[in-house]
Amino acid sequence: MTLIDGDKDNILPGIHARLGSGHTIGQQFVLVDTDAGRRVISGDCVYSRRQFTGHNHDGVYVPLNNAVGSVWEQLKTIDKMNDELGGDLSKLVVLHDVERWKDHPVVKEVEGFKIVRLT
Repeated sequence: MTLIDGDKDNILPGIHARLGSGHTIGQQFVLVDTDAGRRVISGDCVYSRRQFTGHNHDGVYVPLNNAVGSVWEQLKTIDKMNDELGGDLSKLVVLHDVERWKDHPVVKEVEGFKIVRLT
């Protein structure tokens, strides 16, 4: 196991970690370079696309309401993730979103767990 503090590029080729403080102190999100472009894996930084789009789809960032860290840092992290996405939320994988895999083809299912292709 290797602990990563802050940002680190090429943990493995094409896999990068970024500090995403705010909701939980020291949390990170992951960037994955694919043939179809970069994907952002949210980790615990956001729970839904609503954090990016706003409650009324007005583009006003929405922090999580159950944070132990700083709301200001959450908003900065959402902005940092949005910069990595270039504003294209189709490249965002929100791990807490129950709909996260619906647009990705299932490659295999093992004991009820689906393996999907992100590209």
